[in-house]
Amino acid sequence: MLTNTNSLLPTLAMAVAVSACGSAEPLPDAAATPPDDAGPRDAALPDSGAGATEDAGTGAGADAGTDGGAPNVCGRTAPAPHASFPVTYDMSRIELVEARMLTIEGASYRWSFYRNQAYRCGVEGYYSFVLLEPAEATVGSAPLWAHLHGGATGAYDEHGDYSCDCDSKQRARDPAGSVAKWVEAEETGFEEVLLHRRLREGWRVVLPHGCDHDLHSGIGNVYPHNPNWDAPPDTVDGLLGAMAAIDYAAHGGPDGTGASSPDIVVSGTSAGAAGAWSVTQAFRFAGVRLTAAVMDSYLLTTRLARLASAEDGEGQPLCRVPHRYFRIQGLIQDKIGPFVRDVELSVERNIDSLDVPLFDLTTDSDGQCCGDADELVAEAAAAGYDSNCAWLHGALSERIGPGSLHRVHVIPAMEPWRNHGILDSVDAEGHFIPQIEAFVAEAVARCDDRPFPD
Repeated sequence: MLTNTNSLLPTLAMAVAVSACGSAEPLPDAAATPPDDAGPRDAALPDSGAGATEDAGTGAGADAGTDGGAPNVCGRTAPAPHASFPVTYDMSRIELVEARMLTIEGASYRWSFYRNQAYRCGVEGYYSFVLLEPAEATVGSAPLWAHLHGGATGAYDEHGDYSCDCDSKQRARDPAGSVAKWVEAEETGFEEVLLHRRLREGWRVVLPHGCDHDLHSGIGNVYPHNPNWDAPPDTVDGLLGAMAAIDYAAHGGPDGTGASSPDIVVSGTSAGAAGAWSVTQAFRFAGVRLTAAVMDSYLLTTRLARLASAEDGEGQPLCRVPHRYFRIQGLIQDKIGPFVRDVELSVERNIDSLDVPLFDLTTDSDGQCCGDADELVAEAAAAGYDSNCAWLHGALSERIGPGSLHRVHVIPAMEPWRNHGILDSVDAEGHFIPQIEAFVAEAVARCDDRPFPD
């Protein structure tokens, strides 16, 4: 189906809960021998060590100044051409299912639940999303924040059996119940976490649901071996569903009339972090430049392959969580497609030209990036890192330097249970929330032009 047959091996689809074909030209060891253009733009950050990954980049930002108050327009750069992009998504079958008003801490908010019948979920039901917005917010003046949830990935084999380190049915069903629980929890009052701050500050917040269990990255290809739907064959639509939800929310409807949201930030946790990268890139292919992206606890990088294959001194898997996906890597690549298969879409190949400010967040003890192992992979040790997670996310930090738009922030785990999927942690204050707040403020101030070229 694609002309680009380079492959991210073994797979990039390792984002597990709490938080996929062409003939593949085998890559060199993705960590020991990066792609030709994977070296630092100028030079590696000092010592290439774990300390260098914290708050990488100064955030000075391009186009920071204006001339006599003239509009600060950043322009738009597209990624290198790819046979699968741009993609087309469908908003014509989005319908409002339920709406109500919420009162939280004395302020009124609209809660709207939408379903998009253009896209079927992997098990049952249809794609959906929730829009939360202050009662006084208007589409053309209020900024929009889109958050993509975590929840692993998985795939059906040729027998119709689902392979996944999670409850696949729970993760793939229509989300009306789970979203309702999220909203009901907020009615008791806002906790000091990122999304709640956005609402209090007048942002509109859209929450797409990835019910194809595909890292929010499927582009509409046929869903291999899915036994849950009759003809026509089911398709994998996580990216299309997310883009449709964001576009719909940004314009206040399917027609794209009137001014869209002045700023759009996408964030994601775990599998949602992979989705945030996919959404950002897919919109760039379509000429839409989002304001910023925040990725929590996952990074689509070729270095994942090294973690998945690493062994300890006794020949056993060193990285427990990444290694588990070896057995289904081909199934996941066939299911999800280019974003977990093609090197040309990885962070290493795109960060130099990325005009969307990126904030990459992780802890140093996250099992997803082998932070729970007793020893370092050889490449991490040789480069002077003190954690496997810092080395994995070094795929990004090593490429950015002073004046960069982008950030990488590696923090110690706040609690034993809170080492993955930390964006909504109530313990976040003082750890990374101030850094994200400053990053978002700089990104918003950077450009006056709207993300969608209305």
